[in-house]
Order: sequence, then C-alpha cells, then structure tokens
Amino acid sequence: FEGVPKALQYKAKEFFAPVTVSCKKEKGKAIIFAHNDTLEKINMPLTAKLLLSGKQQRYNISLEPNSFKKIGEVNVTEKSILQLQFGDRVITEIFTSPTNLKLKKANIKTELNGNSLTLTSDCFAYNVFIDSDEIPDDNYFCLAAGESRTVSFKNAPKDIKVTCANNIRFKNSSVKKKFFRFFYRLQPLNIGNYFYYSTN
Repeated sequence: FEGVPKALQYKAKEFFAPVTVSCKKEKGKAIIFAHNDTLEKINMPLTAKLLLSGKQQRYNISLEPNSFKKIGEVNVTEKSILQLQFGDRVITEIFTSPTNLKLKKANIKTELNGNSLTLTSDCFAYNVFIDSDEIPDDNYFCLAAGESRTVSFKNAPKDIKVTCANNIRFKNSSVKKKFFRFFYRLQPLNIGNYFYYSTN
C-alpha cells in the first residue's frame, strides 16, 4: 500500500526462497523438511531450537538439485516455539494462535548505524514490525530473547518506529468490538466493496 510492502510480501519472500526449510505439526511432532529449488547441490547446517526449553538439534543437510526431503522430527506442544536457523536465515514456527502464547511485553532496543538497524529484544518478540520512511530488506520477523537481528535500508532512515504483536493490546469488550465492526462496515468504501464483490 502506497509503495510499502505488506507483511504477506515479506512472508512470500521467505517461503518462496530457492533454498528454505519448513515444518508441519503431526501428532505432537514438528516434521522438518528442506527444499532446494536451484539446479545445484546444496550442503548446509541446520539448527532446530525450542526457545522455551532451550533444547536444540543440529543437522547437516545435503540436497540434490531441484529436490526436497524430510530432515527430522522435534517433539512439540501447542505452546512450543521452534526456531529453524540455516545459513544467515532464521524461520520461527508456532503451533497455536499467537493469543494462546501469553506473550510478555517486549522491550526492543534499536541501534542505527548508517543504513543498518540492529534490533535486540529482552524476551520472545512475535512479528516485529519496523515502520520507517525507508523500506527495510526484512520485516515482520520474530526475535528470541537476547537475539540480535540486523536489517538494511537502501538509504539511511530518518524516522523509525518498532513494535511487535506482544505490545499490541486489544480491549476485550465484545460490545465495543461489535460497534467498531458495525461502523467500520458503514464507511462508503466498504459499502462499495461489499456491493462490488457480492455481485461479481
């Protein structure tokens, strides 16, 4: 919107990457897969870490060109947070709705050095969002407690605001939610969208 990438665009960049890892939950286990969509053989290390317990497993992955394979399994529960690190990339998986994780308020420290911004959180921070006058090369990512992540900008940003899902609080009044939705739907643009999409 207005030239600023949405969260889905950053996520699409992540899951459409030529070399990536993924997992699916099945009977209390996270089954980890590695994917290689390039035409070259890939060798890389992978670390699978459960953030709450600190348990981790390391794998040495060898992938043939244009292939994928199962790497291993990790025991998980609905409250588990699994961090998959390979190369310079980190992917975080949760296995329940974020509202069920009882996320603590996160204090995220930032350090700007030219075109680079380094972020560090004192606890697990879910979906860290950087709002800036410049576009970062990465956004909407998770940070483990004490972990640092550096993102880059094409030009040095002048205005930066950082938040995460932990620090967004919603009022629990169901009456207020219903009124908000009612008046939101009454906005001319939303009424127009309703008639346009319901008739096409």
